[in-house]
Amino acid sequence: MHHVRGLVRRSSSAVLRRLEDCVVPHDVTTCFVNATIVDSAGCSTSLQLLHSAALLQVLNELTPAEALRRIREVREIPSTVRSLCSPLFDHTAADTFQEPKATRAVSEKLEPLFVKRTTALTVAEIACRQSRFLSKVVGRLMASDMKLVEGLTERLVERTKRPTNVNCGLFTPEEVSLYRGTVEELSRLNPAAAIALAMNSKLPSTGSGASAALAQLVRLEKTAAVLSFLEGFAAKDEVAPAFETCATQIAIRLRNKLWELEGKGNVSSAGDTAAGEPTSKALRDSLALACRFNVDPSVVFPTDAAAIQQWSSQFLQGDMLPRERAEVIAGVVCRKNLLPRRIALGCLSSWCLNDMEHRWFISMFSGDSKDNGAAEGGEARLPGVDESVVRCAATSCALKDPTRSLVYNRLLHQYAVLLGDGEIEPTHPSFPHFLEECGECHLSTERPKEFSFILKVSASTVMEELLQLAPQCSYWRTLLERKRECVSAAVAPQGCVCVTVRLPEGHECVEAAKAMVKAAGKVGKHSDCTLPSLPVIYEDSDLVVINKPPHIATSRHALSCTQLNDGSVVDVVSLQLASSEYGNALCHVFRQGQVHRLDSETSGCLLMAKSDVAAASLRHQMGTSAGYSQSNKVYIALCAVLEQDLKRIPLRGVLRDPADAKVNTRYRVMRFFERSRVVLVECRIQQGKKHQVRRHLAAAGLPILQDVVHGGAACCTSIIQRVALHASCLTVVHPRTAEVISCQAPLPSDMREAIRLLS
Repeated sequence: MHHVRGLVRRSSSAVLRRLEDCVVPHDVTTCFVNATIVDSAGCSTSLQLLHSAALLQVLNELTPAEALRRIREVREIPSTVRSLCSPLFDHTAADTFQEPKATRAVSEKLEPLFVKRTTALTVAEIACRQSRFLSKVVGRLMASDMKLVEGLTERLVERTKRPTNVNCGLFTPEEVSLYRGTVEELSRLNPAAAIALAMNSKLPSTGSGASAALAQLVRLEKTAAVLSFLEGFAAKDEVAPAFETCATQIAIRLRNKLWELEGKGNVSSAGDTAAGEPTSKALRDSLALACRFNVDPSVVFPTDAAAIQQWSSQFLQGDMLPRERAEVIAGVVCRKNLLPRRIALGCLSSWCLNDMEHRWFISMFSGDSKDNGAAEGGEARLPGVDESVVRCAATSCALKDPTRSLVYNRLLHQYAVLLGDGEIEPTHPSFPHFLEECGECHLSTERPKEFSFILKVSASTVMEELLQLAPQCSYWRTLLERKRECVSAAVAPQGCVCVTVRLPEGHECVEAAKAMVKAAGKVGKHSDCTLPSLPVIYEDSDLVVINKPPHIATSRHALSCTQLNDGSVVDVVSLQLASSEYGNALCHVFRQGQVHRLDSETSGCLLMAKSDVAAASLRHQMGTSAGYSQSNKVYIALCAVLEQDLKRIPLRGVLRDPADAKVNTRYRVMRFFERSRVVLVECRIQQGKKHQVRRHLAAAGLPILQDVVHGGAACCTSIIQRVALHASCLTVVHPRTAEVISCQAPLPSDMREAIRLLS
């Protein structure tokens, strides 16, 4: 019963499997099983679920005409689910269906299926799925009778002459499934009729299944045949998502055939194998030709970054700047509804020197390209595309890595929806990151006002279970302990509770910063408010580099003042938002211009974006892998020496992260202070991870002074009152002009004084 899979929660998976096993098909009336579903609110309903595999097993033993009559009987069986369907055949009500006693006895012993969404929505979704399935089966059976096919074609063409319902579209989902099933089966029985029916631009799109069946009819070694097929379906392909087009299916066949002939796993790396192999050359020519049509490179080349980059070159000009390339590719992504696969995201982001991932997912989740910012160049989604199919594909891609796809891209509203629907469990590793990101949103519009989830409670209390979901998240702990009125719980089925969390409005650090700016602006000698100084090293219309002083965080969570019992706690982002110079600009920039961060006690170069164009480019430069990174960061640190013999200390080296080989720190010893057993070290990194320099130096036996977290008591000293780490230099590529910019921050006074004392 795959129609129900994905709709029930994990705790009911075993019950669903037992329901599937209790069906013994020998007639269409035995292909159903009684079941009860219940949602988190306790609402339940009984319904009859169709066992699709059992039904197909029964129909395979019948002639097409008899099978069609039996499907009419299936549609006449009354149930909660099928009463919501709009059947394609006229029929009269039948007698009440009586389930076999053996099946009914087994199903009655099973507990209800605990569904993710509400009972009403689940029933409607099951109804749609089963109706589409039955319609596709009917279409396959109708393909054996050309009179029925002609009648279907006439009805569908007649539908195009009627006024279109904006909300429902030109064709109903059942009609689309019926058409696709007919085309798919005709491809096997009558290829000429299948191609003629599929090429009709007035009829629905063919879908991935029918497109794959049609692609099997093409002789791949004949470039002319491939071109004729692609040109014939070009009009239909242009109004369908790229991952469902005939061109994509042809490209997949060509790719697989090339892999088979050349014995390699990468099309782009395959050269001319031999002069006597014209088939291989013809296949490569045909593949290059197919890529000129509406194909999805993420589907055709799932692991081939070079091929994806070559595909993108057809839309670009050689003299384009990275920013211009990003605008063009973003427009193509939105128009063609390309799937956001990991390899494609990485290589296109590097090719465009831009964070394509954020814009890519927004373009998939939003149906209105004018509001989502994905196509700033004015590109719009092609007409006729089913938005629900696009969003479903985007959700499937996002759920593979919710932390990166949704949380880090600040698609927190979408995450909250999936959390409430049960698509993401609160025990998922992404949930603590979701809470941290909600806490660090300096604008309330970036995060949901509330979210809910189902929690399985063991012997401990609900509060203890909630704390264990994210024990390291200070925002979550503060919310639960100090803002208990924001959390409510209600009893849910199967020993669970439904937890609803209402996030407090506003950001306490922003309010504190605004109060400090207001107090500092008052004229009078008695004003004792001192505003933290943020000296500017470099600034233009797109970015600003400030010399961050120590003892001030780059960004804090929204309840920091409550947590620390101090109403004057601020951070760099809050101070910038509160200032009259940057506030109006940064509040409209993604993540308020924050593209990287420095630890609270670390001083030095801190980069912030002043426009969305700069934010997308700089986020990619500061966060990409070292193999593609265009940024370079230099740190100066005072480190304690744990090695007894100073002569055994390497003067330079590369420290690699054991969890990720691409994350490394290059260091060199600049100066020895033998009497104090301290060294002055310069570190260069490209990809900056949390506490990367501090962790790597401590692992090498050179813990930074005052870094008790990583170095312990050995690095304690009185010559400096904070972690002796300074970001001295930052090099990036300008997001608009592509010029290399290098900024330097002088050593702060406390580190200069520490070096003087050590000398």
